[in-house]
Amino acid sequence: PESVAVFMTDLKGEFKLEDGSTMKSDGKAGDVVMNPAGKHLPQIGNKSIEVIQVELKSGNPPRWTTTAPEIESVKSLVKDYENGNWTAWSTHYADTAKAFHNSVEGISPAALQDGLKSSLSKLSGYRFSDKEIFYERIVDNEGDTWVYFWGTWIGKVAATNKEIVIPVHLAMKFVNNKIVREYGFYDMSKLINL
Repeated sequence: PESVAVFMTDLKGEFKLEDGSTMKSDGKAGDVVMNPAGKHLPQIGNKSIEVIQVELKSGNPPRWTTTAPEIESVKSLVKDYENGNWTAWSTHYADTAKAFHNSVEGISPAALQDGLKSSLSKLSGYRFSDKEIFYERIVDNEGDTWVYFWGTWIGKVAATNKEIVIPVHLAMKFVNNKIVREYGFYDMSKLINL
């Protein structure tokens, strides 16, 4: 299988591959090398080498990635929010989902939606900046799938035409491509006194 090799000694060697060809392998003690999956015969030559080789499990999803179905779901969620398509927005959540936005008390997606709509009611427009937006999916030590979102939210106050800029971080736990738990962290003080 695919593996990571850590050279314990300097290596200048050659390995014979299954097809009869040879592969040179050079390295210094302390070097770390990623090896693709494949078969080889023992080293050609008489000098011994010491290598720690860690074989990587196959078939498991990567623990961290910037491309995944869950990320596409969050991108759709953000677009639905920006477009005010609240019916589509709500479809990204499981029926039993809980949201914790700047709070330790969980609320339903419907209550979150009501709060978001209320916050947006005094604005003439809002969106996330395309330049400052990041998504990543991780699988934690318990095997749970999370998507982290970082974005720069920009809103315009209807009465004054003043622009408000707020950094936003969301952490969303997914089960069966639905959000079951969501944590949101952002500074609401700029919106409270409009």
